[in-house]
Amino acid sequence: MMLGSRRAATARAGGIGGATVKLLIFDSQLSTRSAVRAMQRAVEQDHAQVVAGVFTSEDSMALAKYAGRLDVPLIVESGSSKIGELIRTHYKRYRNVFQLQLNGHFIAQEVCDAAHSLLLK
Repeated sequence: MMLGSRRAATARAGGIGGATVKLLIFDSQLSTRSAVRAMQRAVEQDHAQVVAGVFTSEDSMALAKYAGRLDVPLIVESGSSKIGELIRTHYKRYRNVFQLQLNGHFIAQEVCDAAHSLLLK
């Protein structure tokens, strides 16, 4: 996700709808506490308007709860079904939390397509 984010920020150097885009990168160091601190810093000190990333399930849950309190859009790549459940059961609070999730069928299809492409060369 980081490489794609960097490319998108570079491609959109002119901004989005005239607004300047600034990409902030933080490393959670595989620690939920560090992930929450990084989000707090991004939102409260650096004035981030959207937070996105690939997080562990535990990080995603903690960040979703923090995003819900601050009403900050959060885009997470997480396989946890708990995120979807949190959004469904408390939609009004977590309406700005978006989960990108690749399901098993999609992953299997991509692996098969890649193998097919490689083997037929």
